[in-house]
Amino acid sequence: MFNKTIFKHTFKSNFKIWLIITLVLSVMNGVMIAVFEPSTINSITNMVKDTPLSSLLADTSFLGMLAQTFYSIHGVILPLIYIIIVANNLIVSQVDRGSMAYILSTPIKRIEVVITQAIYFITSLFMMILISTVVGLFTIQAFHGGVWGVSYTEDVEVASKVLNMDEEDVNNDLNLILNNEEALKEGAKARSIDEDVYRAYLNLKVTQNSYKKASEIMDIDEEKISEDPSIIKENKEALEAGAKVMDISKEEYGAYIDQIVAQKLSQSSEIQDKIFKGISEASKVLDVDESELASDMGQIKSNEKALDAAVKESGIPKEMFISIIDNQIATSEIAADEGMDFNVKDYIMLNVGLFLLMFATSGVSFMFSCIFNLSKNYMAFGAGIPVAFFLFDMMTQVSADLEFVKYFTINTLFDTEAIISGGDYMIQFIALGSLGIVLYAIGMYIFKRKDLPL
Repeated sequence: MFNKTIFKHTFKSNFKIWLIITLVLSVMNGVMIAVFEPSTINSITNMVKDTPLSSLLADTSFLGMLAQTFYSIHGVILPLIYIIIVANNLIVSQVDRGSMAYILSTPIKRIEVVITQAIYFITSLFMMILISTVVGLFTIQAFHGGVWGVSYTEDVEVASKVLNMDEEDVNNDLNLILNNEEALKEGAKARSIDEDVYRAYLNLKVTQNSYKKASEIMDIDEEKISEDPSIIKENKEALEAGAKVMDISKEEYGAYIDQIVAQKLSQSSEIQDKIFKGISEASKVLDVDESELASDMGQIKSNEKALDAAVKESGIPKEMFISIIDNQIATSEIAADEGMDFNVKDYIMLNVGLFLLMFATSGVSFMFSCIFNLSKNYMAFGAGIPVAFFLFDMMTQVSADLEFVKYFTINTLFDTEAIISGGDYMIQFIALGSLGIVLYAIGMYIFKRKDLPL
């Protein structure tokens, strides 16, 4: 059923287009990974805020950014171009030009031709996605680390040199940085933030780590403890473990938890209103949008006039307002760290999902290439339907009002959000794989049975 000669000829005929698309796809994937910075994405998010494009950048995590851009747009449209061109070349173009009649005048059977062309088509798409995946993995390791071995934030790397300690030990006990002025200074410099903000960041991280340790002992979700830290006090073992992480006694840790709970209660809507009044006044001094300033309050701290205006308008003491700013920046730094978290399995599954989507899409084009005898007729359906699928999927992402359109495209079966959030996506994967097999089988059957112009 497989013809080596036809496969070689098909490979040579389509190698240039395959190589160009594969190179462009791999380069775009690599560049997007290399330039990724949570702060950069946050800036872009602010630029497109309140526009139809805002939903495309809802997740600023590393894989979230890739899922919403590369795996929704670039990684789909480039293979789609290849599919449309090559599906035409494989069958219908040869029938249209009359070369298929010449091939079938030899002892080669129709089923042998169509199966060989299908094998080439599927294999070329698989290799395209595989090469892009490998390039992506190497780029991630080169620019961000975390694929092979453990990667640490730049401040931990710098602080570990100052402390002359192993990076893993410093990362596991951030109190070592807090208790060393030189390490604190260098760590802040590495993050390009001032020492007060860095101290707030480290305290938040240490507190977060204590919650994580307590949640493991209590066997509950860490988020539940973050919402109500007082539940740690109900478990003696968890209280002791959390205190150990904080490098304080369990009594001190209990008092610290009480303080956090009290702060949460004190953060009433009235206080929030005062803060926003201060931000609004500062935005006038700085001549920036209020929403932009609210997401980057560091601009207020760096401008004495803006800070004074914010303090005066809010009625909040200056030291307290600065502390609020420090904590906001520190929280953003933690979000940036979390944004750089990389899960190899999720990245691989994104690429598996992309291949299955391209497999099913190529099945559509291949089937119509087998059905029609004229390239112009093939283009109407073999190119038109896959392009429509892509456009419909884009429409669902741009506006919630157009969500019903998702029922008219197979692209929504490639659920990137479910993949990176740990949701259920295997049923969609099976559906895409099954659809591709059925479409290829229908195409082969029709080509074998139909009348060909001779």
